[in-house]
Amino acid sequence: MKCVSKSKTIARVDNGLISQYNAEINYRKNVLKRIVAVVKFLASRRLGFRGDDEMLGSQNNGNYLGCLELISEFHPFLADHIQNYGNRGKGSTSYFSANICKEFINIIGKKMLTTIISEINAAKYYSISVDSTPDLSHVDQLTFIVRFVKDGKPIERFLLFLPIEEHKAQYMADTVLNFLENLKIPIKIVVGRITTTPQIWQESILVYRQELKSNVNLQFSSHVQHIR
Repeated sequence: MKCVSKSKTIARVDNGLISQYNAEINYRKNVLKRIVAVVKFLASRRLGFRGDDEMLGSQNNGNYLGCLELISEFHPFLADHIQNYGNRGKGSTSYFSANICKEFINIIGKKMLTTIISEINAAKYYSISVDSTPDLSHVDQLTFIVRFVKDGKPIERFLLFLPIEEHKAQYMADTVLNFLENLKIPIKIVVGRITTTPQIWQESILVYRQELKSNVNLQFSSHVQHIR
């Protein structure tokens, strides 16, 4: 079958275009492999990606472009790609822009979140740690962390930052419950502590239990208690 398919391809009038098209696909795949490797490296070490500019050769272009430039010193393929496509501006597919970097971060993040959810569902029980804190732009958000046991070892995973609008008990409880429900993580097997302001979460836990109509084993602890 392969021989027949190959002979049909060779006999086609547009065989040259097909060969050129396949070569371009392979070229782009090889570029993307190196781009993804750099994204994974920086993310795994919690390093920043962007700098003050996006110019290759600049000292202020950030870790993302800086790593690609460093690899290119020992990698002729990537060096040629930078030479041919670097700093060409919009309209040129170089895979060096901040938008492409963000897209890969989002894709990898979604894949990691799916893996973590599978691990949680495979565990018998899990606990959650939720803390409210504003970011640099003063947007209030919940830091959502889960803990569970995998292969006899304790595992802690950060899920995401969840933007919030207020700190009332009902709102906070609904936000957490809806978040877990959307991810299809069963709330009835959660055991553990929720770390944040004591009064808010005391009320939130009562809301949890009322809405679930079960004795969910939830506790809270505050930052003050941990500091002491």
